[in-house]
Amino acid sequence: RGENLTKCYTIDDIHECVQPELQFLTPTKVYLVEPDSAKAGWRFQHLIYQGFDLHPKIEPTQIMSQADLILYMPVSTAIPPLASHGATATNLIVLDEADSPYFNVKISETSYLIYLKRSWVSKKDGVYTGIGKRYERNYFPMAYSVSDKYFDPFRTLSGSQRKLDIVCSNRPTERQPTRARIVHWVGDFLDSHEKYHGIAGEVNAAGRRGINELYFAAMRSSKIVVTANPSHWEGDFRF
Repeated sequence: RGENLTKCYTIDDIHECVQPELQFLTPTKVYLVEPDSAKAGWRFQHLIYQGFDLHPKIEPTQIMSQADLILYMPVSTAIPPLASHGATATNLIVLDEADSPYFNVKISETSYLIYLKRSWVSKKDGVYTGIGKRYERNYFPMAYSVSDKYFDPFRTLSGSQRKLDIVCSNRPTERQPTRARIVHWVGDFLDSHEKYHGIAGEVNAAGRRGINELYFAAMRSSKIVVTANPSHWEGDFRF
C-alpha cells in the first residue's frame, strides 16, 4: 500500500487517484473498549471495525496494556476504562456520538488524551439555542465518517439512469418536527408537480442497525436527495 493512503480507481473511462489531505502514517496498536452489546451504537461500531480492517497502519490489539491508543465509545460502553487497567491521559481517545451536546459526566477532563464529540450545539425544533456544556481541554467536534458499505462504485448510476427525481427518506414524527416539515414540503412538491417522481418519507421500516440494500438503492436511484439534521441535536449520517 506504499507510504501513503492514495487510492486509485477506474469507472468507465475515468481513471483517478485520490490522496487524503490528512493521513495517519504511524504504525499504531489500538485497543477498543469492548461494547456492552453489538446493538449499542451499532453504526459507530461498524465504522470503527471497518477502519481497523482497512487502515494499513492500525493494528488492533485485545490487550489494553499493549495499546498505543485506547478508543472508548460512551454510547456503546457505559463504564469508562480505568487508569489502573492502562487508560490514561496519554492514550485514551473518547469518541462520543451521543445526541446530547454535553460531555459525558463519567469521564473527567483530566482522564483523556482527546475528546471528540458529535452533537456540538443545542437546538430546539431546528433552531440554534447555544453551545453544549463542554470541557476546555482537547475537546473537539466530530462528524460521522463514511462507510465503504454505503457505496458500490460498480452500481453507480448516471443521471439518465436515475429513475427518481427526489428522495427524502426522513421519518415524519412528532419527536422530529424539523424533519417532519421537510418531508411534508417534499411531499407537497411531488403532489403539485406530477412530472416529478420520488419518495417523501421512509423508504422502508429498516433501522440504523444494518446496511439495508433497498434503502441505499433508493438513494442511488435518485437525482436529488433531501435530508435534515435532527430537530434537537446535531449529526445526521446521511450527510
